Amino acid sequence: MNCEEILEELKDFDGRFPRQALEEALGRRGEITPFLLEVLEHAALSHDDLHKNRSIAHIYAMFLLAQFREKKAHPLIVRFFSLPGDISLELTGDVVTENLGSILASTCDNDISLITSLIENQDINEYVRGAALEALMCLVAAGQKTDEEISAYFSRLFKGTLEREYSHAWSYLVDAAARLCPEEMMTDLEQAYDDGLVNHFYISPAEAKKLIKMSAQEKRVALESDKGLFLVSDVIAEMESWACFRPRSNSEKLKPESKIIPVRQDPKIGRNQPCPCGSGKKYKKCCLRKEG
Repeated sequence: MNCEEILEELKDFDGRFPRQALEEALGRRGEITPFLLEVLEHAALSHDDLHKNRSIAHIYAMFLLAQFREKKAHPLIVRFFSLPGDISLELTGDVVTENLGSILASTCDNDISLITSLIENQDINEYVRGAALEALMCLVAAGQKTDEEISAYFSRLFKGTLEREYSHAWSYLVDAAARLCPEEMMTDLEQAYDDGLVNHFYISPAEAKKLIKMSAQEKRVALESDKGLFLVSDVIAEMESWACFRPRSNSEKLKPESKIIPVRQDPKIGRNQPCPCGSGKKYKKCCLRKEG
């Protein structure tokens, strides 16, 4: 397959997983990279076309370029996810809550300036901002940034860089700071709760206090073992497991097709979302473990 044929296979969603096309793309890194960059550039400029054509080529491009550690992809990805409101979320689905942090970390070439611009952008989707915070945690887990450097940035967010209004960004910041920062930042966490900035169901004050009191070594081990913080390393293994590529039952096939890009066809609970069992814990800390 040449590059044009590969892109044609990746262009539209038809329920099949394009394993051969992805394998060919992975084997032709030098040749395919300019084409994938062009896909991303087009996605940010002509996002209306993605809805009309049910195209998910931009998602394949993000994953492939992340595995390639292609730094030229980073500003294009940031531009796409800087689209106002919920546009980027609607065009990527669960990618935002499940993979975007890893994709950003994998393409940034150790430069966090554009990642922090997402975190501090009030006009974009709040879950994108949370994913950008997760990208910083990915870099720490990968040993590309130090605990001290990211903790210092988190401290600046607490002290005024992040607008003091209730949002998912605050919930994720408190969660990330509790998992990473020294106990001296407890006052900042407590103030965030006192000011009503954090969703207690996402992370309770008691859980935040427990996490921040962990030793530096315990925090390091926890970060390095969290698969959600790994850099992108195997596009095929990650995407092939998505529910939208699984065979559907006859009853499902009779249902009208959704106009929204079907990134995952079955309901998917985010790792950091409240567990549907009602335990009050995050899904990754409750039933996800049982299912795994």
